[in-house]
Amino acid sequence: MDACRAESGGMCSTSEAVPYDEEGERKETKENTRSKCWSCASSRGPKDTFFCRACEIILPPDSEKNFFELLGIGQPSLQVDVKELEQIYRDLQKRLHPDKFSKAGPKEKELSEQQASLVNAAYHTLKTPLGRLRYLLQVLEEVPDVSEATIQDPEMLMEVMEAREQVENTDDKEELKTIQRENQAKFDDLYSQASRAYQEKNIEALMDLTNRMIYVAKVEEEILAKL
Repeated sequence: MDACRAESGGMCSTSEAVPYDEEGERKETKENTRSKCWSCASSRGPKDTFFCRACEIILPPDSEKNFFELLGIGQPSLQVDVKELEQIYRDLQKRLHPDKFSKAGPKEKELSEQQASLVNAAYHTLKTPLGRLRYLLQVLEEVPDVSEATIQDPEMLMEVMEAREQVENTDDKEELKTIQRENQAKFDDLYSQASRAYQEKNIEALMDLTNRMIYVAKVEEEILAKL
């Protein structure tokens, strides 16, 4: 059969041709993966994130969508309704989980794994304040990872070091909970400052605040390990 196949079974021009490989499978080009359904070649609209609206087959991940767009929770923001996010995640996993495609073809199974994995990554990134902040910086603002940077404020650095020392030197649950509350208050204050910095597009301040929050988050991890 001619490689130039019209979806109706008739002839098609070169400009309308749908590329196929030697085994008769539709090739995935940069254009048709992003803008057309791999199965029926229908145009892929902005709402066709996971399934083709024409033939309802699962689609490849849309590389042009960020995590916020992928999950349909609006514009990138540090403020996210975590309960809503969790519900969206659960609903999508029910639709995309590979178990739902156990009787489907190899292509659909592969795409379900890709889509489910991407949704999982998006959810676990956006569900935490620090995860959202680092994602906004690294992916959307395209700034370097600040996780290995050091705190420049000596007073802040001393507070963090003292808190970690307190945690290390006690096994008393009540004392640990007190340290945890104080540490959480610091984190919340830093996050509030980060939200303002993001709204003002003050990327330098945002990077510094993110770095501080990473250190405070490490204290929380050490507390939880002992509780």
